[in-house]
Amino acid sequence: MTEKIIDYTPEYWEKRYKEKSAQMDSDDPTPILKELLKSEYFSEPGKIAIIGCALCQDVVLFAKNNYLVTVISPSQSVINQIRKKAKKLKSVIETTYSDLFALSGKLLHKFDYLVEYSFSSEIHPDRQMEYFDNIQKLIKPGGLLIIFLQMYSNLDAGPPFPVDVIKLENHLKEKFRLIESKPRQTSIKENGYKEVLLIWKKYLV
Repeated sequence: MTEKIIDYTPEYWEKRYKEKSAQMDSDDPTPILKELLKSEYFSEPGKIAIIGCALCQDVVLFAKNNYLVTVISPSQSVINQIRKKAKKLKSVIETTYSDLFALSGKLLHKFDYLVEYSFSSEIHPDRQMEYFDNIQKLIKPGGLLIIFLQMYSNLDAGPPFPVDVIKLENHLKEKFRLIESKPRQTSIKENGYKEVLLIWKKYLV
């Protein structure tokens, strides 16, 4: 990678959100999340954190199915968008505007589920493991970490950046047990990428 390491300031995230907001617009939830919600992994509603989510419908999907949803984003515009949507639909959705490399202590070990949908590809590879180490602290012992990676290829610089799956597995294995790793066609057909679904269960001790 020859890309300069990015300083992840609020201004940086606002710029990235504005660059991507048009392609992220959707009236429907992401198909893979609709499928996953019907799976054995989501057999019981609980507290769920969704990282960096700019698709309001994904958040509403879980709220309508009785999950206690918290959106955690480093973009104030995303937070404002989610709040506006929740108010319009009269859905109870918590929002937290936060630096993902310095998460608030009140969020630690709070959630039964955490969904990370390719936000890691916005992070330079030199800081991706630091990012994963931070967000995993939000999950309760016994909770699930659900990660979707879009397998970008032939990228010398980003974003989006590729994520090294083997490196990620090695990084998380001391605190999590990998219970599913499955390649699949992308949920967003227009982008033409492959995806990998990774589901981890946090050890009780």
